Amino acid sequence: MSDLVFNSEVYNVISETTGTRKDAVREFVERHKLNAYKLARHLVEGNSKTRVGFVVALVNDTNIYNWEESDE
Repeated sequence: MSDLVFNSEVYNVISETTGTRKDAVREFVERHKLNAYKLARHLVEGNSKTRVGFVVALVNDTNIYNWEESDE
């Protein structure tokens, strides 16, 4: 049960940071088998370009690593 609470809090952080729905974030993370904690940390520490890139990946339902490579 504690893992579910922890993940729920992490999904809240991601959704609040990016302005997206918590359920959409959860589905995206589970579909692409991402580490939610590392993703949340990356988005919180990142800039607005990082957050927008995540939202674009979420909307287009592409793997998160696709937009990471395009930052260069």
